[in-house]
Amino acid sequence: MSASNGDFSDWQQLDNNVATGSIVTDGADLYQLHKTGLIFKYTGTPLTSWQQLDNNPATVKIVASGGKLYQLHNTGKIFKDTGP
Repeated sequence: MSASNGDFSDWQQLDNNVATGSIVTDGADLYQLHKTGLIFKYTGTPLTSWQQLDNNPATVKIVASGGKLYQLHNTGKIFKDTGP
């Protein structure tokens, strides 16, 4: 996973985990969902600054909007993150 600073030849690697299943953004916030259900938020330092938010193997999708993070479980249940 890399981020561009506007010049297409300049990319900065943010993570290198083969477990990454998907990423979503909301403004400057970047979230990562692992194939195992782990959810992380990027906190600013490449490769090391990922804060774990959840670890539920039932999580199949995450969506971020309006400063909130939502997760969908394989049961159809939808949850909203209520943390700080």
